[in-house]
Amino acid sequence: PLLLALVPLIDSGEMELVQAFGHSAFAPVVLNIHARRRRERKAALAWMLRFPAHAAAALIPRLVGKGARDADRAMRPLWAHAQETVRRIARQYEAESGLPVEAEIEARMAIDPMEILPASMPKLTEKADQVPTLRLKTGNSSAPRRWRSR
Repeated sequence: PLLLALVPLIDSGEMELVQAFGHSAFAPVVLNIHARRRRERKAALAWMLRFPAHAAAALIPRLVGKGARDADRAMRPLWAHAQETVRRIARQYEAESGLPVEAEIEARMAIDPMEILPASMPKLTEKADQVPTLRLKTGNSSAPRRWRSR
């Protein structure tokens, strides 16, 4: 019970509190932190690698459902670190759900992340050239010439 009371604290940015504890209640929160907060991504990844079974149990349903892109990004280091654990959890999930999860994970991990990028970069709109000149907070001078668009 005391351990589960820490779950709201993790969400507020206290990843250090749970680094020593592996519990499935922490996994969804840690995965959200990994996906959404760059500053705490390393701490979230450290927790995932320390407790791969808990992380995989939370990641696998996301990988086959909504949030697959974030789950895919989080699964890659976990797959590299604890592939057999991920496979074991995938087989358990597959037995419970009837979905071909293990094959789906293997197929996703076989794809080079660079192939997932869009084929072309989006075009800038015409309004991009109409961005006003930057003004500094202090004084009336504008930004240095090297900061301005040419």
